[in-house]
Amino acid sequence: KDYLKRKGVAYKGLKAGTYRVSAPGLSSSGSVYFDSVDDKVIYYGFCSQQTDSKIINAGDGIYLNISGEEAQNLYNTNKKIFDEIIIQIKSLKRKSKDVGNLLISVVDGEGAINASAIPIYIANNSCFGIKDIQVMNVTTDYIKWAAQQKRSDDITFTMAHEYGHLVYGMFKKTDPNFSDKWYQLFEKITLQSSSLTSCVWNAFKDGNVGMSPRSFGGHPGDDEDEMFASFYSSYFMYHDRLYGIIKYHVTPDSPCQNILKYMWQLFAENVGKVYSNDDQFFLPVGGKIGKTEYSWQQIISGVWIKENYDKLPTGQKASLQFQRYVTSNLSRGASFLADKINQFNLYIDSLLAGKDTGQAAGKIVDSKNNPIPNQVVRIGPKAEITDTNGNFTIDRIPVGINKVVIIKDDGHSYQIIYPLSDDVNIEKNKTTRVNIKINK
Repeated sequence: KDYLKRKGVAYKGLKAGTYRVSAPGLSSSGSVYFDSVDDKVIYYGFCSQQTDSKIINAGDGIYLNISGEEAQNLYNTNKKIFDEIIIQIKSLKRKSKDVGNLLISVVDGEGAINASAIPIYIANNSCFGIKDIQVMNVTTDYIKWAAQQKRSDDITFTMAHEYGHLVYGMFKKTDPNFSDKWYQLFEKITLQSSSLTSCVWNAFKDGNVGMSPRSFGGHPGDDEDEMFASFYSSYFMYHDRLYGIIKYHVTPDSPCQNILKYMWQLFAENVGKVYSNDDQFFLPVGGKIGKTEYSWQQIISGVWIKENYDKLPTGQKASLQFQRYVTSNLSRGASFLADKINQFNLYIDSLLAGKDTGQAAGKIVDSKNNPIPNQVVRIGPKAEITDTNGNFTIDRIPVGINKVVIIKDDGHSYQIIYPLSDDVNIEKNKTTRVNIKINK
């Protein structure tokens, strides 16, 4: 109860070392290392140890913890609300990520917080003998309000929002590809103009048709966790309405609409679907976003969407495809990357069909003239990876001036020491020699 009221306790001036967290009536936390330099946030699971706790196995790994006389009376007189909560959580477990065993605790509350979730496994890995369990709380005050106002839809929506927190916690632990994209998206949105930021947040809120002043799902701008949970509850609870708002109510082809479409696609690919074709509504280039790292400008301009991409000139298409095939796979092995570069070049060849082309060949060395193997080089729209001696050959490059770019493992480019210009003139049906020294 104290945790729910104050949301947490801050300790300052701790020395570096390993700590455990404990409080009356709660199990001790696991070991937590603190380096005395960076702030450390510890999420501490609520697992009431009251002797009169009533644990109800609701099936599918869901348990209700009804503790105290007030909570038990509420459960007995408002069982329909609890049943609706359980049905909704079971549905979310099927449609999206299943977080595993889940304890829903009914706790005393005075309305400051309707519900909460701890988005990690509780530290001692067990609660009431149930292992690998995560915890959601709902207050007695909130249940009484929902019963009086006949707003069970509001409480099920709020619990979906809290379940979303648990799902995002899983992504942060197991899927950095998605969680990193989501975090970067939040960071970019919050840096934009107030009108753009408000447009994105308001689409979330407008999508939640069941919201009332008691709802706990209307603050996506707090942090990336809240942005996820808010979109999660809108997407799964009011799916068709959210789609309609994104598709028809937001200004067409605006940065706001393209951001929301990108969010939708990330969800459909990674989090779950309501309809089997959810990932086709805003079809990306290549059929999915996958591991492609689109720039912020590409996201808000919507060029990642196939119908917009098809209208682009060849150069911009090549840049997007390079990100899909090559940049997103730079951390993979050389043979895997070479195969992706070959696929990329075959695609570019299809775009260049009928155009005059030439060839480039050369060698890449570092600042000490050592050859660099497995180095990605791009000339114009085409690319290649060097062999063990730093040599490369690139076929079918468009005739004319083409820019030379040497790609780092992080997707950025190296400084070219030689030649002085990073432009190369490709002649029709001829091989142009391009020897390159980079600052490496």
